[in-house]
Amino acid sequence: MARRDYSSDVAMREAMAAVLRKGRSILNLKAFVEESLGVDAWNRLLAAQPQTDRSVLVSVQPDCWYDMEIHARINRAICDVLYDGNLAAAESLGRFSAERDMFVMCRRIMKFMSTSLIFQLMNVYWRQDESCGLWHTRLVGHDLVATLSGWRVADSVLCRRILGYIRRTLELCGVALDLECAEHDECCALGDRSCVFRFRWQHQSEPALVSEYADKFSRVPELDSLFRSIVDIAHVRLSFPYVETWVQSGSSGELTSYQSFGVKRSGIVHSYLLQIGNNRMGRLDVEAHDDSRLDVLGDMIPWLAQMLHDALLSSEQTTTLRSFHLRLRLAQRAWKLTLRETDILELLLRGLTNEAIAKRLGLSISTIEQYVTRILDKSDTRNRSTLCWVFWIEL
Repeated sequence: MARRDYSSDVAMREAMAAVLRKGRSILNLKAFVEESLGVDAWNRLLAAQPQTDRSVLVSVQPDCWYDMEIHARINRAICDVLYDGNLAAAESLGRFSAERDMFVMCRRIMKFMSTSLIFQLMNVYWRQDESCGLWHTRLVGHDLVATLSGWRVADSVLCRRILGYIRRTLELCGVALDLECAEHDECCALGDRSCVFRFRWQHQSEPALVSEYADKFSRVPELDSLFRSIVDIAHVRLSFPYVETWVQSGSSGELTSYQSFGVKRSGIVHSYLLQIGNNRMGRLDVEAHDDSRLDVLGDMIPWLAQMLHDALLSSEQTTTLRSFHLRLRLAQRAWKLTLRETDILELLLRGLTNEAIAKRLGLSISTIEQYVTRILDKSDTRNRSTLCWVFWIEL
Protein backbone atom coordinates (compact mmCIF):
# COMPACT_ATOMS: atom_id res chain seq x y z
CA MET A 1 0.00 0.00 0.00
CA ALA A 2 1.44 3.39 -1.01
CA ARG A 3 0.26 5.38 2.00
CA ARG A 4 2.41 5.01 5.11
CA ASP A 5 2.18 6.55 8.54
CA TYR A 6 5.59 6.83 10.19
CA SER A 7 4.62 8.52 13.44
CA SER A 8 6.78 6.32 15.70
CA ASP A 9 10.55 6.64 15.91
CA VAL A 10 11.15 3.03 14.84
CA ALA A 11 8.95 3.37 11.76
CA MET A 12 10.63 6.65 10.86
CA ARG A 13 14.08 5.04 10.88
CA GLU A 14 12.78 2.33 8.58
CA ALA A 15 11.27 4.96 6.29
CA MET A 16 14.57 6.79 5.91
CA ALA A 17 15.74 4.01 3.59
CA ALA A 18 13.18 5.26 1.04
CA VAL A 19 12.41 8.75 -0.24
CA LEU A 20 9.24 10.08 1.34
CA ARG A 21 7.36 13.35 1.59
CA LYS A 22 4.54 14.54 3.83
CA GLY A 23 1.00 14.60 2.46
CA ARG A 24 0.84 18.37 3.02
CA SER A 25 2.58 18.78 -0.32
CA ILE A 26 -0.16 16.86 -2.16
CA LEU A 27 -2.87 18.91 -0.44
CA ASN A 28 -1.13 22.06 -1.66
CA LEU A 29 -1.29 20.65 -5.20
CA LYS A 30 -4.99 19.98 -4.83
CA ALA A 31 -5.65 23.51 -3.55
CA PHE A 32 -3.60 24.99 -6.41
CA VAL A 33 -5.59 23.11 -9.06
CA GLU A 34 -8.98 23.82 -7.47
CA GLU A 35 -8.27 27.53 -6.99
CA SER A 36 -6.74 27.95 -10.46
CA LEU A 37 -8.94 25.70 -12.60
CA GLY A 38 -11.85 24.58 -10.40
CA VAL A 39 -12.84 21.43 -8.51
CA ASP A 40 -13.73 19.63 -11.74
CA ALA A 41 -10.13 19.97 -12.91
CA TRP A 42 -8.82 18.09 -9.86
CA ASN A 43 -11.43 15.36 -10.32
CA ARG A 44 -10.49 15.08 -13.99
CA LEU A 45 -6.85 14.79 -13.02
CA LEU A 46 -7.59 12.01 -10.50
CA ALA A 47 -9.59 10.09 -13.09
CA ALA A 48 -6.53 9.99 -15.35
CA GLN A 49 -4.30 8.45 -12.64
CA PRO A 50 -3.67 4.72 -12.05
CA GLN A 51 -6.09 3.09 -9.63
CA THR A 52 -3.36 2.55 -7.03
CA ASP A 53 -2.57 6.28 -7.02
CA ARG A 54 -6.23 7.32 -6.95
CA SER A 55 -6.89 5.26 -3.82
CA VAL A 56 -4.12 7.20 -2.07
CA LEU A 57 -4.86 10.67 -3.42
CA VAL A 58 -8.52 10.71 -2.37
CA SER A 59 -7.66 10.31 1.34
CA VAL A 60 -4.36 12.15 1.84
CA GLN A 61 -3.52 13.25 5.39
CA PRO A 62 -1.18 16.27 5.84
CA ASP A 63 1.18 14.70 8.40
CA CYS A 64 1.42 11.18 6.95
CA TRP A 65 4.36 10.12 4.79
CA TYR A 66 3.87 9.07 1.16
CA ASP A 67 6.18 7.58 -1.46
CA MET A 68 7.96 10.27 -3.46
CA GLU A 69 7.00 8.47 -6.67
CA ILE A 70 3.37 9.44 -6.09
CA HIS A 71 4.38 13.07 -5.56
CA ALA A 72 6.44 13.01 -8.75
CA ARG A 73 3.65 11.45 -10.82
CA ILE A 74 0.94 13.86 -9.69
CA ASN A 75 3.24 16.88 -10.19
CA ARG A 76 4.05 15.77 -13.70
CA ALA A 77 0.40 14.95 -14.43
CA ILE A 78 -0.62 18.50 -13.51
CA CYS A 79 1.88 19.88 -16.03
CA ASP A 80 1.01 17.35 -18.75
CA VAL A 81 -2.77 16.96 -18.37
CA LEU A 82 -3.83 20.42 -17.22
CA TYR A 83 -1.11 22.66 -18.69
CA ASP A 84 -0.23 20.86 -21.95
CA GLY A 85 3.26 19.90 -20.81
CA ASN A 86 4.29 23.41 -19.74
CA LEU A 87 6.92 22.94 -17.00
CA ALA A 88 6.51 26.57 -15.91
CA ALA A 89 3.39 25.34 -14.11
CA ALA A 90 5.67 23.43 -11.71
CA GLU A 91 7.34 26.66 -10.61
CA SER A 92 3.91 28.24 -10.09
CA LEU A 93 3.03 25.24 -7.91
CA GLY A 94 6.10 25.89 -5.78
CA ARG A 95 5.28 29.58 -5.34
CA PHE A 96 1.71 28.72 -4.37
CA SER A 97 2.91 26.17 -1.79
CA ALA A 98 5.32 28.68 -0.23
CA GLU A 99 2.51 31.19 0.25
CA ARG A 100 0.33 28.57 1.95
CA ASP A 101 3.12 27.28 4.19
CA MET A 102 4.36 30.66 5.41
CA PHE A 103 1.43 32.25 7.20
CA VAL A 104 1.35 36.03 7.55
CA MET A 105 2.83 36.39 11.03
CA CYS A 106 5.73 34.04 10.24
CA ARG A 107 6.53 36.19 7.20
CA ARG A 108 6.59 39.32 9.34
CA ILE A 109 9.09 37.85 11.77
CA MET A 110 11.33 36.43 9.05
CA LYS A 111 11.43 39.79 7.27
CA PHE A 112 13.54 41.07 10.15
CA MET A 113 16.14 38.33 9.72
CA SER A 114 19.30 38.62 7.69
CA THR A 115 19.49 36.68 4.44
CA SER A 116 22.11 34.34 5.91
CA LEU A 117 19.84 33.56 8.87
CA ILE A 118 16.96 32.71 6.52
CA PHE A 119 19.24 30.26 4.75
CA GLN A 120 20.29 28.71 8.07
CA LEU A 121 16.64 27.85 8.62
CA MET A 122 16.28 26.12 5.25
CA ASN A 123 17.32 22.70 6.56
CA VAL A 124 14.92 23.05 9.49
CA TYR A 125 12.00 23.75 7.15
CA TRP A 126 13.04 21.02 4.71
CA ARG A 127 13.13 18.23 7.29
CA GLN A 128 9.57 18.95 8.38
CA ASP A 129 8.23 17.40 5.17
CA GLU A 130 11.10 15.47 3.55
CA SER A 131 12.67 12.19 4.68
CA CYS A 132 16.11 12.89 3.21
CA GLY A 133 18.24 15.59 1.64
CA LEU A 134 20.53 18.25 3.10
CA TRP A 135 20.85 21.91 2.09
CA HIS A 136 24.19 23.72 1.98
CA THR A 137 23.99 27.45 1.34
CA ARG A 138 26.54 30.16 0.70
CA LEU A 139 26.70 33.74 -0.49
CA VAL A 140 28.87 34.44 -3.55
CA GLY A 141 28.87 38.16 -4.26
CA HIS A 142 25.24 39.01 -4.99
CA ASP A 143 24.36 35.36 -5.66
CA LEU A 144 22.57 33.16 -3.14
CA VAL A 145 23.67 29.59 -3.91
CA ALA A 146 21.69 26.70 -2.41
CA THR A 147 22.85 23.10 -2.95
CA LEU A 148 20.60 20.11 -2.21
CA SER A 149 22.58 16.90 -1.71
CA GLY A 150 21.58 13.41 -0.62
CA TRP A 151 18.13 13.77 -2.17
CA ARG A 152 17.68 10.57 -4.14
CA VAL A 153 15.15 11.99 -6.58
CA ALA A 154 15.84 12.71 -10.24
CA ASP A 155 12.78 14.52 -11.55
CA SER A 156 12.95 17.81 -13.43
CA VAL A 157 9.34 18.75 -12.62
CA LEU A 158 9.91 18.46 -8.87
CA CYS A 159 13.08 20.52 -9.20
CA ARG A 160 11.20 23.28 -11.00
CA ARG A 161 8.66 23.26 -8.19
CA ILE A 162 11.46 23.58 -5.61
CA LEU A 163 12.89 26.50 -7.59
CA GLY A 164 9.55 28.30 -7.41
CA TYR A 165 9.13 27.46 -3.73
CA ILE A 166 12.51 28.85 -2.66
CA ARG A 167 12.14 31.89 -4.86
CA ARG A 168 8.76 32.81 -3.40
CA THR A 169 9.92 32.08 0.16
CA LEU A 170 12.82 34.51 -0.22
CA GLU A 171 10.48 37.14 -1.65
CA LEU A 172 8.05 36.72 1.26
CA CYS A 173 10.98 37.10 3.66
CA GLY A 174 11.77 40.48 2.15
CA VAL A 175 14.78 39.51 0.01
CA ALA A 176 14.81 41.79 -3.05
CA LEU A 177 15.49 39.37 -5.90
CA ASP A 178 16.39 40.03 -9.50
CA LEU A 179 13.50 38.10 -11.04
CA GLU A 180 15.45 37.47 -14.25
CA CYS A 181 18.33 35.77 -12.41
CA ALA A 182 16.97 32.59 -10.81
CA GLU A 183 18.67 29.47 -12.12
CA HIS A 184 18.75 25.73 -11.58
CA ASP A 185 21.99 25.02 -13.42
CA GLU A 186 22.93 21.65 -11.89
CA CYS A 187 20.35 18.88 -11.51
CA CYS A 188 20.36 15.22 -10.47
CA ALA A 189 17.89 14.59 -13.29
CA LEU A 190 20.64 15.59 -15.70
CA GLY A 191 23.26 13.37 -14.11
CA ASP A 192 24.79 15.88 -11.68
CA ARG A 193 25.60 14.76 -8.13
CA SER A 194 23.54 17.53 -6.52
CA CYS A 195 20.82 20.02 -7.37
CA VAL A 196 22.08 23.62 -7.30
CA PHE A 197 19.82 26.69 -7.25
CA ARG A 198 21.13 30.22 -7.74
CA PHE A 199 19.36 33.49 -6.97
CA ARG A 200 20.59 37.05 -7.39
CA TRP A 201 19.41 39.81 -5.11
CA GLN A 202 19.22 43.48 -5.92
CA HIS A 203 21.59 45.75 -4.04
CA GLN A 204 19.94 48.19 -1.62
CA SER A 205 21.64 51.20 -0.12
CA GLU A 206 21.92 51.43 3.66
CA PRO A 207 19.37 54.29 3.96
CA ALA A 208 16.89 52.24 1.94
CA LEU A 209 17.29 49.27 4.29
CA VAL A 210 16.80 51.48 7.37
CA SER A 211 13.64 52.93 5.84
CA GLU A 212 12.37 49.46 4.97
CA TYR A 213 12.87 48.13 8.52
CA ALA A 214 11.22 51.22 10.01
CA ASP A 215 8.18 50.59 7.83
CA LYS A 216 8.00 46.95 8.93
CA PHE A 217 8.25 47.87 12.61
CA SER A 218 5.34 50.29 12.18
CA ARG A 219 3.01 47.40 11.30
CA VAL A 220 2.07 46.35 14.81
CA PRO A 221 1.15 42.66 15.15
CA GLU A 222 -1.69 41.47 17.35
CA LEU A 223 -0.37 39.85 20.52
CA ASP A 224 -1.87 36.37 20.26
CA SER A 225 -0.77 35.97 16.63
CA LEU A 226 2.72 37.13 17.58
CA PHE A 227 3.05 34.44 20.25
CA ARG A 228 1.68 31.80 17.88
CA SER A 229 4.40 32.78 15.43
CA ILE A 230 7.10 32.59 18.10
CA VAL A 231 5.94 29.12 19.11
CA ASP A 232 5.71 28.00 15.48
CA ILE A 233 9.34 28.93 14.88
CA ALA A 234 10.72 27.64 18.20
CA HIS A 235 8.68 24.46 18.62
CA VAL A 236 7.76 23.41 15.08
CA ARG A 237 10.51 24.84 12.89
CA LEU A 238 13.50 24.73 15.24
CA SER A 239 12.24 21.52 16.93
CA PHE A 240 12.71 22.56 20.56
CA PRO A 241 10.72 19.90 22.48
CA TYR A 242 9.35 22.38 25.03
CA VAL A 243 8.54 26.07 24.56
CA GLU A 244 6.92 28.46 27.04
CA THR A 245 6.13 32.14 26.54
CA TRP A 246 5.73 34.66 29.36
CA VAL A 247 4.26 38.17 29.29
CA GLN A 248 4.25 41.10 31.70
CA SER A 249 1.09 41.16 33.82
CA GLY A 250 -0.12 44.22 35.72
CA SER A 251 1.77 47.22 37.05
CA SER A 252 4.06 45.10 39.22
CA GLY A 253 5.97 43.97 36.15
CA GLU A 254 5.75 40.29 37.09
CA LEU A 255 5.83 37.79 34.23
CA THR A 256 2.89 35.42 33.81
CA SER A 257 2.97 32.24 31.76
CA TYR A 258 1.08 32.89 28.53
CA GLN A 259 1.43 29.71 26.47
CA SER A 260 3.37 26.47 26.73
CA PHE A 261 3.82 23.73 24.13
CA GLY A 262 5.41 20.31 24.40
CA VAL A 263 6.55 18.38 27.45
CA LYS A 264 9.59 19.10 29.61
CA ARG A 265 12.10 16.28 29.49
CA SER A 266 15.67 16.06 30.69
CA GLY A 267 17.24 18.83 28.62
CA ILE A 268 18.48 22.23 29.76
CA VAL A 269 15.91 25.06 29.72
CA HIS A 270 17.29 28.26 28.20
CA SER A 271 15.54 31.56 29.00
CA TYR A 272 15.57 34.64 26.77
CA LEU A 273 14.31 37.94 28.18
CA LEU A 274 12.25 40.05 25.78
CA GLN A 275 13.09 43.57 26.86
CA ILE A 276 14.05 46.98 25.54
CA GLY A 277 16.42 48.83 27.85
CA ASN A 278 15.16 48.22 31.38
CA ASN A 279 11.61 47.53 30.20
CA ARG A 280 11.12 43.80 30.68
CA MET A 281 8.01 42.77 28.72
CA GLY A 282 8.24 39.00 28.42
CA ARG A 283 10.36 35.89 28.31
CA LEU A 284 10.83 32.89 26.05
CA ASP A 285 11.87 29.54 27.57
CA VAL A 286 13.01 26.63 25.39
CA GLU A 287 14.34 23.22 26.30
CA ALA A 288 17.27 22.08 24.15
CA HIS A 289 19.21 18.83 24.09
CA ASP A 290 22.04 20.45 22.11
CA ASP A 291 23.14 23.96 21.17
CA SER A 292 22.83 23.60 17.39
CA ARG A 293 19.79 25.86 17.02
CA LEU A 294 20.22 28.23 19.96
CA ASP A 295 22.27 30.71 17.92
CA VAL A 296 19.46 31.00 15.38
CA LEU A 297 16.93 31.69 18.12
CA GLY A 298 19.26 34.12 19.88
CA ASP A 299 19.60 36.24 16.74
CA MET A 300 15.82 36.63 16.64
CA ILE A 301 15.36 37.87 20.23
CA PRO A 302 15.95 41.64 19.64
CA TRP A 303 13.40 41.68 16.82
CA LEU A 304 10.87 39.71 18.86
CA ALA A 305 11.32 42.09 21.80
CA GLN A 306 10.55 45.08 19.59
CA MET A 307 7.45 43.42 18.15
CA LEU A 308 6.22 42.44 21.62
CA HIS A 309 6.77 46.01 22.81
CA ASP A 310 4.62 47.33 19.96
CA ALA A 311 1.94 44.70 20.58
CA LEU A 312 1.64 45.57 24.28
CA LEU A 313 1.22 49.26 23.42
CA SER A 314 -1.56 48.62 20.92
CA SER A 315 -5.30 49.03 21.30
CA GLU A 316 -7.69 48.15 24.12
CA GLN A 317 -8.80 45.20 22.01
CA THR A 318 -5.33 43.70 22.35
CA THR A 319 -5.42 44.25 26.11
CA THR A 320 -8.76 42.43 26.33
CA LEU A 321 -7.44 39.59 24.20
CA ARG A 322 -4.34 39.30 26.39
CA SER A 323 -6.54 39.13 29.49
CA PHE A 324 -8.68 36.44 27.87
CA HIS A 325 -5.75 34.17 27.08
CA LEU A 326 -4.12 34.70 30.46
CA ARG A 327 -7.40 33.65 32.07
CA LEU A 328 -7.66 30.70 29.70
CA ARG A 329 -4.26 29.39 30.83
CA LEU A 330 -5.24 29.99 34.45
CA ALA A 331 -8.47 28.03 33.94
CA GLN A 332 -6.54 25.18 32.34
CA ARG A 333 -4.38 24.86 35.44
CA ALA A 334 -7.05 25.54 38.06
CA TRP A 335 -9.57 23.12 36.56
CA LYS A 336 -6.96 20.58 35.38
CA LEU A 337 -8.20 20.66 31.79
CA THR A 338 -6.61 18.66 29.00
CA LEU A 339 -5.37 20.46 25.88
CA ARG A 340 -8.47 19.37 23.96
CA GLU A 341 -10.77 20.52 26.76
CA THR A 342 -8.97 23.87 26.81
CA ASP A 343 -9.48 24.28 23.06
CA ILE A 344 -13.18 23.54 23.44
CA LEU A 345 -13.47 25.90 26.43
CA GLU A 346 -12.02 28.71 24.31
CA LEU A 347 -14.57 28.09 21.56
CA LEU A 348 -17.39 27.90 24.11
CA LEU A 349 -16.39 31.26 25.55
CA ARG A 350 -16.30 32.72 22.05
CA GLY A 351 -19.99 31.81 21.71
CA LEU A 352 -19.79 28.83 19.33
CA THR A 353 -22.50 26.18 19.49
CA ASN A 354 -21.74 22.48 19.91
CA GLU A 355 -22.47 21.99 16.21
CA ALA A 356 -20.07 24.76 15.19
CA ILE A 357 -17.32 23.43 17.49
CA ALA A 358 -17.77 19.90 16.11
CA LYS A 359 -17.44 21.18 12.55
CA ARG A 360 -14.34 23.25 13.30
CA LEU A 361 -12.52 20.44 15.14
CA GLY A 362 -13.70 17.62 12.88
CA LEU A 363 -15.42 15.74 15.72
CA SER A 364 -18.95 14.44 16.20
CA ILE A 365 -21.53 16.50 18.08
CA SER A 366 -21.91 13.75 20.70
CA THR A 367 -18.16 13.86 21.37
CA ILE A 368 -18.30 17.64 21.84
CA GLU A 369 -21.23 17.24 24.23
CA GLN A 370 -19.15 14.81 26.31
CA TYR A 371 -16.27 17.30 26.44
CA VAL A 372 -18.62 20.13 27.47
CA THR A 373 -20.02 17.98 30.29
CA ARG A 374 -16.49 17.30 31.55
CA ILE A 375 -15.62 21.01 31.44
CA LEU A 376 -18.74 21.91 33.43
CA ASP A 377 -17.94 19.20 35.99
CA LYS A 378 -14.31 20.28 36.40
CA SER A 379 -15.27 23.96 36.73
CA ASP A 380 -18.13 23.10 39.13
CA THR A 381 -20.67 24.98 37.00
CA ARG A 382 -24.13 23.95 35.77
CA ASN A 383 -24.39 25.65 32.38
CA ARG A 384 -22.58 27.91 29.92
CA SER A 385 -23.85 31.13 31.48
CA THR A 386 -22.48 30.16 34.89
CA LEU A 387 -19.25 29.00 33.25
CA CYS A 388 -18.76 32.42 31.61
CA TRP A 389 -19.48 34.21 34.91
CA VAL A 390 -16.96 32.10 36.82
CA PHE A 391 -14.36 32.49 34.06
CA TRP A 392 -14.53 36.30 33.90
CA ILE A 393 -15.53 37.26 37.45
CA GLU A 394 -14.52 34.61 39.98
CA LEU A 395 -11.48 32.88 38.46
